[in-house]
Amino acid sequence: MKKTISTIKSIILVCSLILIAGKASAHYEMNISQVTNAPFCPGESFQVTYGIHFVFDPTNVFTVQLSNVTGSFASPTTVGTFAASGAGTVTCQIPTTIPAGTGYKI
Repeated sequence: MKKTISTIKSIILVCSLILIAGKASAHYEMNISQVTNAPFCPGESFQVTYGIHFVFDPTNVFTVQLSNVTGSFASPTTVGTFAASGAGTVTCQIPTTIPAGTGYKI
């Protein structure tokens, strides 16, 4: 029997960053435009394609996280990272230890 994990195919993530050294706050917005081939099984790889509205710092790392089975991000699992300052695609993998469920969010 194949275990599956459901995800949201379209997410809008808004990041508010406070800059260091007394500079003003900045507001960055990114759109998750595609999550391919959902639902997923433990151990399976997938990609998250995203777009941005402002250029991020050159040392930026985009991190894709998986919620718990109830959709909570209180203690998320990192499933992929991508170092970039602009739009791109993050390659991710569901850990083999993740239990089956339909309430997960990315």
